[in-house]
Amino acid sequence: MQEHFEQIARLVSVGTYSISGTLLFNGLVSILDEHGAAIGVLLGVLTFSVNVVFQFLNYKSIKSR
Repeated sequence: MQEHFEQIARLVSVGTYSISGTLLFNGLVSILDEHGAAIGVLLGVLTFSVNVVFQFLNYKSIKSR
C-alpha cells in the first residue's frame, strides 16, 4: 500500500515540475517576443564593444613587437 502512495506522489511531482517548466518557458518566450528588438540591439552593442576591445589589444600587441 505504501508503494502505491509513493508512485502516486512521484506522478504528481513529475506533473507539477512539467507544468512549472512549461509555464517558465512560456514566460521566457513571451519576454523575448515582446522585447526582441531591444535584446537584439543590446547583443549588437555588446558584440561591437567586445570586438573593439580585442582589436585594440591586438593592435597594441602587434605594435609592441
